[in-house]
Amino acid sequence: IAIAISALTAFFAFGFGGAILVLLIAGIVAFIVTKIAQRLIGGQTGDVLGAIQQLTELAVLVSAAGLAT
Repeated sequence: IAIAISALTAFFAFGFGGAILVLLIAGIVAFIVTKIAQRLIGGQTGDVLGAIQQLTELAVLVSAAGLAT
C-alpha cells in the first residue's frame, strides 16, 4: 500500500517520467543498503531498516529537487 501511495503521489508531482525516476532511485538506494548490511552484519536489523528509510527519503528529496528546476 505504501508503494502505491508513493507512486501515485510521485506521478501527480512529477509526471510519469519523473515518478519512474524517483521510484527507481529509491529502490536502488534501498537495494544497495540492504546488500551492504548483508555483507557486513549478515542481515537486517531494526537499525538497518531505519537507515534504509532515512537514505531513501534523502534520495527522493534530492531527486525531487533536481526535477523541480
